[in-house]
Amino acid sequence: MVETAKRNGVDAHVMDAEQLRFPDESFDHVLCAFAIFFLPDPSRAVREWRRVLRPGGRLALSVFAGWDPRWRWIEELTPERLRRPAGTMFDSENELEGVLAPAGFEDIRFELASHELVFADADEWWAWTWAHGRRGILSRMTEDELAAYRAGAAERIAAMSPAVEVFSARFAFARKP
Repeated sequence: MVETAKRNGVDAHVMDAEQLRFPDESFDHVLCAFAIFFLPDPSRAVREWRRVLRPGGRLALSVFAGWDPRWRWIEELTPERLRRPAGTMFDSENELEGVLAPAGFEDIRFELASHELVFADADEWWAWTWAHGRRGILSRMTEDELAAYRAGAAERIAAMSPAVEVFSARFAFARKP
């Protein structure tokens, strides 16, 4: 992804979100899309993002805003060893504010957005699943686990008519004073 961005004229870098190699107050905006929950120490990353923002700079980040209850079976099919611990997804405004406010951000506000995903069949869902962050979990499954997961998903999707998932996101916006 970084190489593609560079080929398209973007000055892209690979680095640790918790230890950015940029001088203080280098940016007007910091964006983090569906990634804060992957970081080992999100509070440290948020402090680092504040450090590189100029006074008045803005932070925007997105997280999942809960799961469509019709698709909870995805977690049930996921091997226990690959499930994320409860409370690690920043799926509430309180959790997000709990890392933004102590880092010194102000004017914290939130917005919700939802989008309906419609899958023609289990194969279309399977291709889509390999095209986003869930791929990381799928790629760590054994062949047997993956086969069982795919078969279980196909069975459940076949029972849906239509196979619709509401994808909801929470956006957090904050300002460095």
